[in-house]
Parts: sequence; structure tokens; C-alpha cells
Amino acid sequence: MLLAFTAPNKSISTLLRNCMLYNRCMDIRSARELNEINRRFYAQNAVSFSATRTVPWPGWEHLVAISETPGSVLDVACGNLRFERFLADSNPDSVPLCYCVDSCPELWDDSLGANLIEADIIEALMRDRNVFAENSVPECDLVIAFGFMHHVPSYELRAELLRQMCAQVKPAGYLCLSFWQFMNDRKLASKAKKTTERARVKIDAVLDEGDYLLGWQDDPDALRYCHHFTVQEVDALIAEVANDFELVERYEADGRDGALNAYVILRR
Repeated sequence: MLLAFTAPNKSISTLLRNCMLYNRCMDIRSARELNEINRRFYAQNAVSFSATRTVPWPGWEHLVAISETPGSVLDVACGNLRFERFLADSNPDSVPLCYCVDSCPELWDDSLGANLIEADIIEALMRDRNVFAENSVPECDLVIAFGFMHHVPSYELRAELLRQMCAQVKPAGYLCLSFWQFMNDRKLASKAKKTTERARVKIDAVLDEGDYLLGWQDDPDALRYCHHFTVQEVDALIAEVANDFELVERYEADGRDGALNAYVILRR
């Protein structure tokens, strides 16, 4: 069975062409298994993972300088809410109203009064559902997804999530995404290849091009599914919503070489 979604203002042939070029259409069984691998990883390693996720990403500073001060924020896959703490620390006199969605409440440590919504975004996508609409999340000035797109299996689901997030952006509001480029780092690439080779015998899921299984703190059983983004795939995703959003800026930041994440800022 292929994952199938029809994109507004996009022909099926265009969607399928992008699937074939940048990540072939994944069967739903594989997508669900990969999502379960990540769900299990974060539930079992929430404490140790959160402990390594306390410092703001350098790329966020540039985002705030461009996107103005938002009155409301939708954080898709918010993790331990460090972006919300970053916003509060950056401008304590103007803390935005935040809607934070994640499937792992074990990560949450919120003292900012954010609206916390527990939902499995990827499972909802596979069932042709929209968790933002189901939870009555309003349009926001800023919609973000940091450190999440690489967990979404298949180009098709990533494109559908992008469209759903775009629908949550207020007129003249911003959408900001990060795309992990871990295979551009020699050390991370070597580890990803070795871990994936060892782990493939433990899973039934079929991995697409650019898909890897990553380890965690020398634990051979702590696996995460992650997708490495090429420039061409990011280009294709931007093109999916080009009718309604303009590209404000595209830049690289984070990591030792300042290029671990590709950032895209779009404006409605």
C-alpha cells in the first residue's frame, strides 16, 4: 500500500514526480514501523535526551531577527520546549502565546504556560488527519518545526505536513523549518552508516534513499529513524507551497561547521 495524499493546487503527477525524485513513495507498513521506532526511543530516553537539549540553536537568533516579534507561535514537535524558553529569555516583556504539539509528554518541562497538545503528528498524517484542526489550534504569527522534519518518513508525508503547517500561518505570518544535513558531517555520516548497517537486520521497514538509523550514547538498542535532506529535496518542498508563500531567506547554521541544519523561512 502506498501513502497517498492529494495536494491542493498540485497535480498528482507533480506530487508523484517529486516522490520519485527525492524519496520514493514508502509503503505505510514501513512508515508506521519507523514512526514506532522513534516513539519508543523518545519515551525510553526522554531524560537523557532532554539533558542534551538545553542550549538554543545559533540559527534561532537569525530567525528572530528576521521574523519580528510574534504574538503567537505554533511549535510542531516541541520536545522539551527549549525554543519557548529561548523566546522568553530573548524578550521577557513580550512572551508570545504558544501552542506546543508533541507525542512525547515525558519531554515536557514547561513553566511558561504554553498550551500543550499531546498528539502523534505522523500517525495522524498516515490516517489522513490533521492534528491542528482536531485540537482547534488557531492560525499563528509564527509556525516552526525544528528537529522534526527528519523524523517524518517519505517525501509524501513531509509534503503533506508542510501544507498542514502552512494552513496554520496567519496572513503575513512566517513559517520556519530546519532540515538536518547530518550526512554532510564526516563523523556523523560514518556513525550513521555503521549504525544503519547493523540495525537493518532488526527491522522490517524498507528504508528510502537518505534514510538512516542513528544510535544514542553507545546504546545499541536505542535507535532513531532520521532522514538526511539534500538541497534538491528542500527545493522541492519549497516549491510545493510556492503559490501561497514567498521565500524570505534560506541559510545554514548550527554544528561545529555552522552548516548542520538548513533553515527555510517562508512568509504567507
